[in-house]
Amino acid sequence: MIPIANNNGEEIEGDETVFKAATTPAKVAIKSIKKIAASSLSGVPVNYYKISWKKVKNAKGYDVYVKTKGGKWKKIDYTSSKSSTIYVVKGFTAQIKVRAYTSTKDAITYGPYSKIKTIKSN
Repeated sequence: MIPIANNNGEEIEGDETVFKAATTPAKVAIKSIKKIAASSLSGVPVNYYKISWKKVKNAKGYDVYVKTKGGKWKKIDYTSSKSSTIYVVKGFTAQIKVRAYTSTKDAITYGPYSKIKTIKSN
């Protein structure tokens, strides 16, 4: 019990509720996108790219999203590191965005998305 009021020198006690709150993480800043390999998947030529970003204070992890022309945003990776590897089919263009998250046992709090970066896979 903790005092919540003082009435003529007498402390009136109340209930103390302790909870953990998750602070919203800051916006992720993508540092670089580097082509690291070329290969094929099921006979389709693809390029692999490593996406790196700056660490966000208090982030537990990061979600990586990709969208191709005419498509919808898809979460393709979640990681606790500061980078992710993706592939893009040669001849296509992809857009990338990343966001940080933090969590408690009760909730996950997401930060804002990074600026959208574009990859032209040639």
